Amino acid sequence: MIFAIFGVEYMITVDCTDIESKKQELLVYVSDMIPAIPTLKKHGFILSPINDEIIEKSKVVTAIKDYLGTIGERENFAVISINDTLVVKSISRNKTMTESRATPDAFFSCPHCGFSTRYEGELYIHQKIHYL
Repeated sequence: MIFAIFGVEYMITVDCTDIESKKQELLVYVSDMIPAIPTLKKHGFILSPINDEIIEKSKVVTAIKDYLGTIGERENFAVISINDTLVVKSISRNKTMTESRATPDAFFSCPHCGFSTRYEGELYIHQKIHYL
């Protein structure tokens, strides 16, 4: 159950269907800007609070828009709030980023950022960068 108090959420879902190929980068960028625990989902991610802190939806929207600005796509995408979900929606119909960068035969996935690989050793080395 998600509780909301005056535009503030305890958990926020971000739908990245229209920007699928940049979903993992967006998740990392937003979780760096917002003190929250990210959980990767099929077409988006969820931000959960750390130590029962409240996540302000407006700060998440600002972080998403900042990310879109860094990749030069701010004018092509909008962030729409629908109940407890933020949807990153393409403004122009033919401008979606749905091509996936993950390899289809990947067996190991990083729980922090979603990086995927076929080799357990490569995943182990990759995970070390999250703890530096």
